[in-house]
Amino acid sequence: MAQLLIRIKDDQSPPEHLDDLATDLREAIIGSGTDSVSKRSEGAAGAGTRGTELIAVGVLIVQMALDAGLFADLVWRIRDWSSRQRVQHVEIELNGSRLVVSDATVEQQQALIDHFVKATSE
Repeated sequence: MAQLLIRIKDDQSPPEHLDDLATDLREAIIGSGTDSVSKRSEGAAGAGTRGTELIAVGVLIVQMALDAGLFADLVWRIRDWSSRQRVQHVEIELNGSRLVVSDATVEQQQALIDHFVKATSE
């Protein structure tokens, strides 16, 4: 079982919008061979607050089997979602390796995704 961190980065978006984007991305990837997709917690909320924990804005945790085909499909879903939403970039982190999905050409993204999937699936 692998755990991936997905971070949505967009300096122009307020935290509320990043939270909405994370919810939308979660819906886009939830059926792609993932076991679970959840927002990342940053620990207990401070005294006097209503919530029980703080949520990292724009960050998702994905649990899934480390299968190269499923992983490649997940990355492509994230890339497609990112291009539709026009966010600055989305970072995908697995075992200390990081892939940044941004406004590179389709060919450049394909090469990067292929390399990342191969490197993290070995």
